[in-house]
Amino acid sequence: MRTVTAVASAIIMATSTAALATKQTNGPCSPGNAVFCDLQGEPGPAGPQGPAGPQGPAGSDGSQGPQGPAGNDGAAGKNGSNGSDGQRGAQGAEGKKGAAGVGFRGERGARGQDGTVDPAVMEAFQQRLDDLDREQRAGVAAGVAAGTHVYDPNYDGIQGSLAGGYYRGENAISIGIGAQADERTFLNGNISHTSTGHTAFGVGISVKF
Repeated sequence: MRTVTAVASAIIMATSTAALATKQTNGPCSPGNAVFCDLQGEPGPAGPQGPAGPQGPAGSDGSQGPQGPAGNDGAAGKNGSNGSDGQRGAQGAEGKKGAAGVGFRGERGARGQDGTVDPAVMEAFQQRLDDLDREQRAGVAAGVAAGTHVYDPNYDGIQGSLAGGYYRGENAISIGIGAQADERTFLNGNISHTSTGHTAFGVGISVKF
């Protein structure tokens, strides 16, 4: 049902919703055209959906989300390189002395064959012993000859002396010389020759106190 107030000359049909150009209350609605004032009809059906508008500008960044759950454990890493050698350890304590061993004395071995000596070697060895014995006896004779010299310590000049000695088949001859150095000192020397061909020398000094 429609209600019309202050309507100009027009034909209005029940379905003339397209004829309604303007809705206005208490006043002129469209000067120069058909005027419809205080006209109230039933709402028409919804028109078709218009095309999508252009994309709006990008929105601002959202706030940080909550922390995710912890991840699974990673795979085991590779073995590291070998470390350097450690320092040498301290020397351990000395061990206890072991018990004394028990041994058995072996049987006595058989006697070996009698040894032999080269006769030439034995003869040379005996000759050497004889030579040493002669030299020892000749040395004693040289000592006897050198000790036999006699000088006069009060003589103011040079003195000479000749002496000899003998011991067990060997002999020696000795020549000595002496001189007074001063009133208190007397010097002497000698040379002796033995029957084995060896020569000995001797010196001496006498001092008066």
